[in-house]
Formats: sequence, C-alpha cells, structure tokens
Amino acid sequence: MQRRLPSGCESGGKLLLDTNHKYENGYLRIPITWNSPTVIRLSLPMPVQRVHADEHVKADTGRVALQRGPLVYCLEGMDNSGHVRNLSLPYDNNFTDSFEKDLLGGVTVVRGEALSVSRADDGKLSTQHVGIQAVPYYAWDNRQPGQMIVWLPEKPELAELPGEDGVLVDGVRIRASHVYANDTLTGLSDGGGSVSFKRSRHPAHDLVGPQGHQRVGFVSLSARAEEIDAAEVYWFDDAGRGSCRAPAEWRLFWLDGKEWKPVKLIHGTTYGLDLDQFNKMTFEPVKTREVKVEVRLKENFSGGILKWHVTQSR
Repeated sequence: MQRRLPSGCESGGKLLLDTNHKYENGYLRIPITWNSPTVIRLSLPMPVQRVHADEHVKADTGRVALQRGPLVYCLEGMDNSGHVRNLSLPYDNNFTDSFEKDLLGGVTVVRGEALSVSRADDGKLSTQHVGIQAVPYYAWDNRQPGQMIVWLPEKPELAELPGEDGVLVDGVRIRASHVYANDTLTGLSDGGGSVSFKRSRHPAHDLVGPQGHQRVGFVSLSARAEEIDAAEVYWFDDAGRGSCRAPAEWRLFWLDGKEWKPVKLIHGTTYGLDLDQFNKMTFEPVKTREVKVEVRLKENFSGGILKWHVTQSR
C-alpha cells in the first residue's frame, strides 16, 4: 500500500490511516518523503481480556488473570479494602479502563466487579459483589506493603479467606509459615494417592521472607486420617541468582491427637539435603490426619521446597 501525505502535510503534518488500508506480509508500508518533524500516530484497540494459564500449570487451574494489550495486571490490597486473596472473578464480568496521571507515575487502571468471599456462621461460603481496581503488574509494590494477586479464582471455593488457617483444596488443608506474594497455596495438591507441595510461577515456596527473620519454617498438609510411611522432598536453591537455599536441617512431624511427634526413621534413612533430586526418607508407619515438614534455615537465607510427596502405606 502506497499513500502520500496530503499536500501541506509532508512537514509537520499528520498521516491518518484507517482499517481499509492493506498490509504486505504483515507490514503496513508508508512510502513518503520523510521531513522533520513528521508524526505517525498509531491507535490500537486494547480491550481488557481474561487470560488462562497453560493447563500444565496446575497452580493456576481455575484461575484467571487480566491483561490489557501486552500488559498483565494485578490487584493490590491498598486499592481493594486491604484484601485481595479472598476475591473471586465471575465469568461474566465487564471491565473499564482509564488513565490515572497521578497514580504510580501515570498508569492505566482497570476497574470492574468481583465477589468478596467470606464464611457465614453456618460454615458455608458467602459472597458479596464489590468493586475492584487493578494496576499494571510491573508497577506493584511501589506504595505501602500489602496483599497482591495476579491469578484470581473464578469460583469462590478457591478463594483464601482472611482469618482462616491455610486453604482447603480437594479436601486437603494446606498451611505454611510464609507464602510468597506472587504465589498461592491452592496449587499444592496433586490428588490421587499422594500430596504434592509445589510452586509453579516462582519455582519454589518460600518458607520465610528473604531476610530470614523466622529461623524455623514449616509446611503442613491435613486431610482425613491415613497411614503413611514415606516422604520425599525436592529442595529449591537459587544460588547465584537469589537468596533462597536448602535449609540447614529438617524434620518430618506427624500429629498424634493434639501433639506433634517426629517420625521414627527406618534404619539407614536420613533427612537428605541434596539438590536437583528428591530426598526420600522412610519411617515407621503412622496413622495421622496431618503431617508437616519443619526446617531450620541457614543464616540470612530463606528456604524453599520445589515439590513434596507424602506416600500412603501399602
């Protein structure tokens, strides 16, 4: 497609193109005599879209992110009454966008409606429609500290409720001493005969924050009582890139009534700390409804688990 600028526009003018113009091999050709200054203004529609993760990213199953043009958005607590992990985004939501010149140096925000999820006195989930505001993900954590979320659940059952200990996924209660801001506990259950503890968007679960103020961290899984006799842990260590290391030591505990007890290792079994592999340990069978990995962290480092399996007795 060839088009010359109208008379008088070859210097300091504007070239207006519309959808009737044709492309050549994916390009729009504008062969003109370029005199300074010449302005080409490109206006592209950028509707707010709901995007889903690849089906192999189990941690994001049943969740959706908001995207406008090339930018992914997130919700921060300070824009949404302090809490964002208890929000659910229904399928039929509509969104608007507007440029806010005085926010974060000037950004386009996305606004819409979500469901705020809580638990009623009878134990059932309760929802309430609330307005939400999202900001570009690149700009998060530039104001006051607080919750942040990118992948929002589409169903209320996946929301993480304030004041509740951990999150319930497929009948398994998952708790942790620390959850990284970009992550969620809801993707940690594989189902089937074993339970996996893993993190997909960031390759591990931080047991404590980067400063390592907590010297002991834990991750626990609880469900109906089962007899188990083995576990294996795959540690996350980003030496050379970050501040997460395999711990100094760790132990596996099981809940006996209201008392936590260490498992009794089978002869020859140790609490392994090898990297790039599963550290498997076997122990005398115990019947329990909850187990936990407890770690003592290395000085000035956080800790992470890439994956964790607990195996039922056969």
